[in-house]
Amino acid sequence: MRSIVFEQFGQPDGVLQLQQSHQPVPGPGEVVVRVHARPVNPSDLIPVRGSYRHRTPLPGVPGYEGVGIVTAAARGVHTPAIGIRVLALRGAGTWQEYVRAPAACCVPVPVNLPDRLACQLYINPLTAWVILTEALHLVPGDVLLVNAGGSAFAHVLIQFARILGYRVILVTRNSLHTARLKALGAYAVLDASVCAVYPAVMYWTHSRGAAAALDAVGGEAGADLAGCVAPGGSFVHYGLLSGRALALSDTQIKNAGLQVRGFWLRSWLQRTSIERYQAVFDKILTLVSTGRVTLLEPACVYDLENVREAVRMAQRPGLAGKVVLTG
Repeated sequence: MRSIVFEQFGQPDGVLQLQQSHQPVPGPGEVVVRVHARPVNPSDLIPVRGSYRHRTPLPGVPGYEGVGIVTAAARGVHTPAIGIRVLALRGAGTWQEYVRAPAACCVPVPVNLPDRLACQLYINPLTAWVILTEALHLVPGDVLLVNAGGSAFAHVLIQFARILGYRVILVTRNSLHTARLKALGAYAVLDASVCAVYPAVMYWTHSRGAAAALDAVGGEAGADLAGCVAPGGSFVHYGLLSGRALALSDTQIKNAGLQVRGFWLRSWLQRTSIERYQAVFDKILTLVSTGRVTLLEPACVYDLENVREAVRMAQRPGLAGKVVLTG
């Protein structure tokens, strides 16, 4: 089979390469999935650069999510059955044609969702739903402030927040996505290239500040976001798109009375039962398959053999929609 492999840490478009490898055989409790589509996420590229080298053995295969067909199962595994289309979750890297995955963690995919969308059902939707329903303690009517507003993550989060009754103010770097975000139900969209964020948030919250903020950027931008939260409010940091550590001091946190916490999907998965995990997916799949929540169409699609071009495209600022790898 074809696999995307990195044998050393470095920039993804320099170290990722296509190799031929052996198809896997399912171990106890496992299935093998022929993966047909997988998105390129920022979290897929972090291990390639070496940020988690203490837990990333070499050679490695990137990829945390993908969709495909079950082609083999270990003895005694009957669900999901061979031939069923599933999200191949918690298995080996998905940037290869075949992946071993725990059968209990595979999630069957509704037939009305094409592969290019179904492959995006894991990281962004699951993270957004869990943050909104478990990490934050909001009540209907509360204002949630979110940066990286043009991202595929924000696209899903706005819709979940609307269903839950929260008002979302999005911070973007330009106005390219403003119309789309407002159509999805954003309370306000702040283009940071033309307006100061703090006074704009005070305007939309009648000088009270946001009940909570969600930071995907880190650095000074994350600290600025925290400064817009009402005293005693919540601040959740879940990403580092700037590549810089969150510039938020203990003094700032204490003076503002902020409840600051990080969110890592990996940690949530480790402490969550399979029953709870599947129940959350059932909720998300129902919302998406019935059309109450939409996923962004991919910005572009590449075959595995063009992985270097794909990761270069995925890192372009302002890209609307995911880059998807097929094959």
